[in-house]
Amino acid sequence: MQGKESIIVEEWSSKGSTMECRSYEVNGSDTILTETSTMSCIARKQVFTYHPVPGDLKNAGQAINFVLISKDGSKFVFENKQHDFPQRVVYQMVSSNECHAWIEGEEHGKMNKVDFYYNRFQ
Repeated sequence: MQGKESIIVEEWSSKGSTMECRSYEVNGSDTILTETSTMSCIARKQVFTYHPVPGDLKNAGQAINFVLISKDGSKFVFENKQHDFPQRVVYQMVSSNECHAWIEGEEHGKMNKVDFYYNRFQ
């Protein structure tokens, strides 16, 4: 995703029933890891969870657990109502090369949404 002054990259890989992601920001020759996450399925219960670990100090390096609450075609909605912000993480494949992701929820008493538009590296 092209940002104002940098490129934001999400790099996903599959490891068995788990997917792993590294998100980082590239600004010139500087690369900063901004988040790591895993997406996994508890097979017996068919519960899919998303566990981002933000790179900031807010969560002290601890994963935040979001549970898949809806899957509609190529749109996946994960939710954690107890988290401060965001309460929902959404990934929607627009095409085989484009993904629209967003985070949303209440923040400081108001609804907030932050969009991310990703394109596959060619």
